Amino acid sequence: MLRLLFIALPMAIGCSSKGSTTVGDCPDGLTLDAQGSCVESEASVNDDTATPTTDPDDEEPEVDPCTVEVVSTTPGDGEDDVYWRDALVFQLDGPDETATVTVSDSEGDALDGTLDNADGLLVWTATDGLVPDAEHIATLTWCGGETAIEFATSSLGSPLESDVDGNTYALDLGSATLVKPTGLDMFLGDALDIQLLVGVEVTGTELDFIGALTDATTLEQDECAPTFGFDRVDFSASPFFEAGPVDLPIEILDVSLTMWGMYLSGTFESDGAGMAEMGLEGALDIRELGPAFGDALGGLIDLSDPDSACSTVALFGVNCEECPSGDGDYCIGVDLEDIEAEKTDTTVTPIAAEDIPEDCE
Repeated sequence: MLRLLFIALPMAIGCSSKGSTTVGDCPDGLTLDAQGSCVESEASVNDDTATPTTDPDDEEPEVDPCTVEVVSTTPGDGEDDVYWRDALVFQLDGPDETATVTVSDSEGDALDGTLDNADGLLVWTATDGLVPDAEHIATLTWCGGETAIEFATSSLGSPLESDVDGNTYALDLGSATLVKPTGLDMFLGDALDIQLLVGVEVTGTELDFIGALTDATTLEQDECAPTFGFDRVDFSASPFFEAGPVDLPIEILDVSLTMWGMYLSGTFESDGAGMAEMGLEGALDIRELGPAFGDALGGLIDLSDPDSACSTVALFGVNCEECPSGDGDYCIGVDLEDIEAEKTDTTVTPIAAEDIPEDCE
């Protein structure tokens, strides 16, 4: 009898009474303590994989909504006569440093280019120009989303179908748009109504020009004026060219002076019949131009002093700038665009200053 009690006692201890808890009854991650309660194990407390407590201070701040809008685009959506060298412009009504522009042709191929983003004015310029005579899509991505314009280029920029070597072109400066100095257009508008002859020579990938003034009545070469030449320039971007600088002797308001540091740029039409998108940039020296302005104003103002002359033209919104020669801030920048230039049968004959006939005035 006593032996049976000793046998039953361990069995009673190993068996749980009604309502007691065993290790197997504890949820995952908890263990049974000495009092028979399920508690978090030490391993779980030290487990780095346990779900962290969220700190309200660690939450990301809300992003302010974009308030920048697109004001205008150049070219406009649907425009179909865009020059292949033109830049694309997106104007926002505020700055957005995150804004980007991508451009692709009708085949969906992306064009290489550079983007200038300054205070909401985005200017994208193609590295090698746009594709002539083709559809394009320009996409602006900015904080407000995405917008795209579709446009087509003109045929300008297409490969030359005719050899321009030996051709001569007549440039009508009077047909140009005077970009600057706009404040002096009342004086310079008619004064720049002159014709230039430009002879072309092409050697491999190099281009050379020889220029001459024309006779006012015949529009033939003025044999009483020396010709002017340009240094050979790279023509690998054919049919586009840019030549200069060269100093051009001209006459304005009956005063002989010089267009200093003149550059010419444009694109040959594919058939060679003309030059298009012609531009001219240079500078006029107020020390030469001042007397002419003084006469144009009826002699009421003495513009023989260059500093006084610069102060006077400043009243018209024109500032004197550093001259290309670097000998003072006495020059006025000149910028002409859209000069008409057509092929002519005239041939430019080189004339040096010392070869001018004695009977010339």
